[in-house]
Amino acid sequence: MPRSPAVCIALAAFLAPAFLAPALEAQFVRGLVVDSSGAPVPFAIVMLADSSRSVLTDSKGIFRIGDLARARYRVRVRQIGFRPAERDVEAGDSLVAVRDTLRLVRMAVMLETVTVGPTAACRQTGFASAGGEGVAELFEQLSLNAQRWVMIKAAGPDSIRYERNRSYLGPNGTLLGDKTDTISLPRMRSERYQPGAMLRQESSGHLVLIVPAIEDLADARFLGTHCFRYAAQEFVGGRSAHRIDFEPAADLTGVDVRGAAWLDVGSLLLLQVEYHVTGMDKPQRGVVTYNPVVKSTFVTGIDGAPRMATGTITQQVRKGTYQGKDVAVSIVRHRLLEKF
Repeated sequence: MPRSPAVCIALAAFLAPAFLAPALEAQFVRGLVVDSSGAPVPFAIVMLADSSRSVLTDSKGIFRIGDLARARYRVRVRQIGFRPAERDVEAGDSLVAVRDTLRLVRMAVMLETVTVGPTAACRQTGFASAGGEGVAELFEQLSLNAQRWVMIKAAGPDSIRYERNRSYLGPNGTLLGDKTDTISLPRMRSERYQPGAMLRQESSGHLVLIVPAIEDLADARFLGTHCFRYAAQEFVGGRSAHRIDFEPAADLTGVDVRGAAWLDVGSLLLLQVEYHVTGMDKPQRGVVTYNPVVKSTFVTGIDGAPRMATGTITQQVRKGTYQGKDVAVSIVRHRLLEKF
């Protein structure tokens, strides 16, 4: 028995989306990033031009950006120690094999003779290129290290285990005792560093210090309130490294930090960062944490991703008691137990 026209129209209307689905399906941009020898480049930053969309290549150098319309896209690739590369890539469906290869060329930073003289007051903030083009490239590589660290850290554990050692000192400076335990700290801080305003008051009334994180080295607020200078080439952890110093601007009042970052001479990968507190030379009334020194060291895993190998925080905590005895100062050290 033939179907009525109404039934046929309804059936056609129901099936139409199914026939149109392939044409409307989200498209993907994918490709392979290699070096000049053809070896995959893992954990490179790939972004779409004129867009904030960015991803990392995987351990095999492959990247994939989805939810796109069918079109050609300009893709830009950046990786620490390499020159940036760009290429137009055609978006395809999920069944299309990887067919676009972007080749990166390793960069060689040629430093001009850098004379380190007396440090003038910090007035020209950011990555000043007073040391020449080579120094400017080092500053750019430091920023790229911080940006890539943010993307890799986002996929890390929710909390990090530390070993905490506390040494208790009496009013006369004698050691009253030591205590060591294991604690877990949240990976994402509820409060972020603020230039010149590291000293905060908690709801309990205690004053605490919010120290910058690695990602702050690429943050506009940090760059706009600190001077960066090339310091020297020296050894750190048995490796030759470029040291870049930073300090707060002369007009930045309040509690802040100065410090240094070390980049490996060969790979330009971040090896170590240290922060030291400024603007609080003497203990302030009611301060709980005082004079912390934050030190982080990094290694590259077998998958090519950076890992924080050690993270130590040394700080002085005033007041308190230990086994019924008054404590004048206790020294607290946190040591990272897990690589992430």
